[in-house]
Amino acid sequence: MITYRKFNFNEDYSVLKEFFHHYWGEENAPTPDRLPSDGVVADDDQLGVVGCVFLYTTSNSGMAILGFPVLNPKLSKDRGIVIRKMIEMAEFIARYNGYVYMNTWSGTDSIKKHLEESNYKVADSGVSHYIKRL
Repeated sequence: MITYRKFNFNEDYSVLKEFFHHYWGEENAPTPDRLPSDGVVADDDQLGVVGCVFLYTTSNSGMAILGFPVLNPKLSKDRGIVIRKMIEMAEFIARYNGYVYMNTWSGTDSIKKHLEESNYKVADSGVSHYIKRL
């Protein structure tokens, strides 16, 4: 059975770091200083942590950002259900805190499919995502 809960950095980051390294490589994996404290974690009775998505918020706009959705590479069943449920939970948290819009991006076909099935609209295409450490 899969359950969902709030992200706890001390308990969850070391496991999620392994997932990040698997998908993005060590040099591209999000480091602790790039992750917010708000996130939704999926736990499986047998595998433990099987996924997480992060919620970036602002104090002066109605927009929250959904970031770094990641799944345990060993999770073979229910991957789509887990992604959709984590997105729904993040939306609930954002809505509860007064946010009106959720923004996100993805180059992963399966994530894009689930976003579109959750009524996200493509706002722009053919763009590159840039980041710079200040």
